[in-house]
Amino acid sequence: MSRISFDEICNQFEPLIYSFIHKYRLIHDQEEYVQIGRIALYEAWRRHDADLVSFPGYAKSYIRGYLQNAVTADRKKQERFVSAEPATLALMQEGGDDEDLRCCDIQLVCDSAGLSDRERNWLYDFVYRDLPIEAIARRHGVKATTVKTWRKSAVRKLRHELKK
Repeated sequence: MSRISFDEICNQFEPLIYSFIHKYRLIHDQEEYVQIGRIALYEAWRRHDADLVSFPGYAKSYIRGYLQNAVTADRKKQERFVSAEPATLALMQEGGDDEDLRCCDIQLVCDSAGLSDRERNWLYDFVYRDLPIEAIARRHGVKATTVKTWRKSAVRKLRHELKK
């Protein structure tokens, strides 16, 4: 029995690739995922053994697996690489040191969450300077319970901002 050419297989299984793309809602980079599906189809076509399993089921599982792996890899990449604010990028281009970048990042977070000056002080001292509550209290001349109140309020505002 002669083997069907890959072009014929590709034309026959193209709707299956598109159905997975729509099922997994991969519309944003559709052409990339179509290509990944075609590569999976090619690998399935190349490795298929007709004596063991029928080709349609084999191809379907291959395409699904390749697409799921691609989605997982894309999500990991998005988690690792975060877009930066324009102010942070400007500092990076000017050659600002790490302290400038951290201060800029903290300032952006404070502005977006609407933190008060006291809450900003707690955030800066806690995150940037890595100070414990008692040291922050001594630095600002207040009691530790007051700093805990600043912390509680700042965390509440930051959580609210992150949920937006």
